[in-house]
Amino acid sequence: MAWPYKFVALDPDGVALRRASLDRHAAYAQYSALLPLALFLVLRAGRWGARRIAGAGRRGGAGAYDSIPDSPALKSRRQSALGTWEASRRRGLWWLGDEIVIRGESWGERGQWAFGLGWFTWLIVLCVVGTGDGKSVFFSQDDSSCEM
Repeated sequence: MAWPYKFVALDPDGVALRRASLDRHAAYAQYSALLPLALFLVLRAGRWGARRIAGAGRRGGAGAYDSIPDSPALKSRRQSALGTWEASRRRGLWWLGDEIVIRGESWGERGQWAFGLGWFTWLIVLCVVGTGDGKSVFFSQDDSSCEM
């Protein structure tokens, strides 16, 4: 397997295509920095709306509380597909919240490392895609756009 990168002499159209590709990937990196914030705000607004709708339908109001949950209802909910997904989600959140300890020193939570490595991978992909010898699948000199 040969090294896929080498210096190539591009014609002015090839340089323009390469510049457009790099500019687009830079824009993707900038917009993807705002994506987690936007997702958080949308999810928070959705949760707020769901609570308002659920609270309006209750007789006891938003503060109604059932101190003894109905066991058959909880059991059937746990055995459903949604209950299985909720249990898997709780286990995953528990695992991600655990600390990474190396030689007695805390290096942060697993979730922080997972998010950081995912973010690093995404930015590296944006830096590398379409930067080979000009013959990659993602960069075509025949087309005026790069495909992703």
